[in-house]
Amino acid sequence: MMMKTLGMLLLTSAMTAGLAACGEQAKTDNDTTSGAATQDSSVAEQSDQTASDSTSASIPSLTELWVTDGFAAPEGVTLSADGGFYYVSNVNGGGSDVDNNGFISKMSLDGDISDLDWITGLNAPKGMALHDGKLYVSDIVSLVVIDAERGAVIDTIPMQDSSFLNDVTYVPGHGILVSDSGTATIYQYNDGVPSVWMQDERLARVNGLLAHDGALLVAAMEAGELLSVDLQTKEITLIAGGMENADMMAPLDNGGYLVSSWPGIIHYVSPEGERMTVQDTVDLPVNMNDFTMNGDVLVTPNWRPGTVRAYRVDMP
Repeated sequence: MMMKTLGMLLLTSAMTAGLAACGEQAKTDNDTTSGAATQDSSVAEQSDQTASDSTSASIPSLTELWVTDGFAAPEGVTLSADGGFYYVSNVNGGGSDVDNNGFISKMSLDGDISDLDWITGLNAPKGMALHDGKLYVSDIVSLVVIDAERGAVIDTIPMQDSSFLNDVTYVPGHGILVSDSGTATIYQYNDGVPSVWMQDERLARVNGLLAHDGALLVAAMEAGELLSVDLQTKEITLIAGGMENADMMAPLDNGGYLVSSWPGIIHYVSPEGERMTVQDTVDLPVNMNDFTMNGDVLVTPNWRPGTVRAYRVDMP
């Protein structure tokens, strides 16, 4: 039976002098067991590095709501179509290992694992996106299509010349877009046809994708940048830099953004493009991977140590 402790730990906004530089995502296995949500006080302690009053008053704060363990290198979290639960992708091995160990779990809004092994037999599933009753999942060099209602894989689409497919998003009028961190490419799957949507040197180690306000938000790990790509012209605009290993982003109501760097940093980018650190758990280590925002709740998978965490985001 799952034991869950709800935490109300205020993670004080912090300014960090330098970001930890990491080469590539950890590839350690985690035991696949039933989940148990627990309080993780070490995260709060690591993040309790108080900035000046003027700085901390200008950036969001995170209040930890729950932590659920029992996952196996979780990389992505996506809200269900009805908003009633989350899908969690589990790599369960190395990020490029063709081992049939990867799986997708279902988790309640409160962090209870309802079905750990909902979909099995994948390799290294990462980013996910829902559209028209189907869950699209990146899996190294293929896009896996799952019937969300039946819980069954219905198609696997190879992306030619890809090497490390990562995030997935649905863009109206453009179909499914998939980032390839290995080739600085964004692939497209539209009307049943896979193709290259965009290639650019500024997309080196491209990761997170999100359609927002008529543009595509892109996280580029190599340069540590949050970019905006015009969906029609594909012109690239820099929003902010200084976020090495940038993973995922979430727009905020004030025009700013939260951005994760997977080794364990949550950044805040102001509407003016200024970057500040909200939380740093690199040294624990607690990774911050492909998160999702559900209202004012940030839900982030942690490849290490094999957990998923939820935080309430409080704006200044």
